[in-house]
Amino acid sequence: MGTTIIHGVTAVSRDVAEVKRLGAVESYVVRSSHPISIYFQVIGSIWFAFYFWNHLWAEAILSYLASRAVGALAVSRLDVKMLAQTLLGRLGLLHLEGSNLVLQLAGLIVLLYGLWSHEVRMLLTGITVILLGHTQGWSRVDPRLGGG
Repeated sequence: MGTTIIHGVTAVSRDVAEVKRLGAVESYVVRSSHPISIYFQVIGSIWFAFYFWNHLWAEAILSYLASRAVGALAVSRLDVKMLAQTLLGRLGLLHLEGSNLVLQLAGLIVLLYGLWSHEVRMLLTGITVILLGHTQGWSRVDPRLGGG
């Protein structure tokens, strides 16, 4: 059984993880991977897409930031070290890896262009690239997610 280290979390097996010191960014990402926070992120993203599609960029940004703030507040009292040991916490930390970040940011740029210009193919391409970024390295978090 191999050991994988992802941003301060050593995943020894699918059930055991040792948490080292997490910085502010890692703590934020771990909290953001909680289902309650994800719920608010999805709501904010839907409203963001609606406003951005209609070229109301201020409302888009405000709705997204407000939903992120409510989501962060809802999970602010959770034990980050405990949450980092969960599958969702480790998957959240995986988003900070280089290849994941590059794919997600590239997809976000394409997605935003598709929303603003009303080009549905660009929008779908952006979503696809973002989701590819989300799945990079899943097998390092848990071998059962390797698909092969």
